[in-house]
Amino acid sequence: MLGCVCVGVWLFQNFRWASVQHPPPNALKVVFWNVGRGQFASWDRIAEQLSRFDADVLALAEGNSDEVQTREFWQSRLPGYSPLPLHGEMVLLVKGNATQQAAGQLARAGRFRRVEVEVRGVRFDMILADIVSDPLSPRGPPLGMLFEIMQTQADTPTLVVGDFNTPPTSVCFDGWRADWSRAWDVVGSGYQATWHQPLPVLTLDHVWGNRGMTFHRCVCGCSSCSDHRPVIAELTVRE
Repeated sequence: MLGCVCVGVWLFQNFRWASVQHPPPNALKVVFWNVGRGQFASWDRIAEQLSRFDADVLALAEGNSDEVQTREFWQSRLPGYSPLPLHGEMVLLVKGNATQQAAGQLARAGRFRRVEVEVRGVRFDMILADIVSDPLSPRGPPLGMLFEIMQTQADTPTLVVGDFNTPPTSVCFDGWRADWSRAWDVVGSGYQATWHQPLPVLTLDHVWGNRGMTFHRCVCGCSSCSDHRPVIAELTVRE
């Protein structure tokens, strides 16, 4: 009986069957994807999959190859994007312009990059974060430091994406929800767990926005190119 209750709770937390939403014409599509350091597919295959998303913004974690951290690699494979290698295994690809504004460590257990983005005349900030996967490393300090950085963005529409290696049910996120929303919590549809492919059971990859963002749709994709599922969100930026 207890086992059935646990499975029911798990299903309730990870599944949501929502009606198909039609975002407004000015909605931006943003994809966050941990690409698994190229251990599951060639970088060319990963680039091909990224092209299929047809997103306005592609934010990548674990892009650790030297060639992947060059503009030339992405310009030759995704010519419609402006690539911004962020090092620390992070890359941003934008159908517009992007400029790195800040970078740093998160309590020696993660790292972040803050970027100013302009797409179709719309400006907003993005914070990309990657928290270490060591199960013995406490998540509170790096996520607490990340939240402090997020709180300085109150007057700027801001999107926060990353592999937090922490499920959204963690108490670490309790303080976030007053001023920030997780895309899947607001408009998510389908199965939200992102790791480990091919049978993911943990939701480790996140997309959050402050009050300057309105989420219209959020789903998780599938690809054999990584052990993580991509998170796909469609949103508009409030004026």
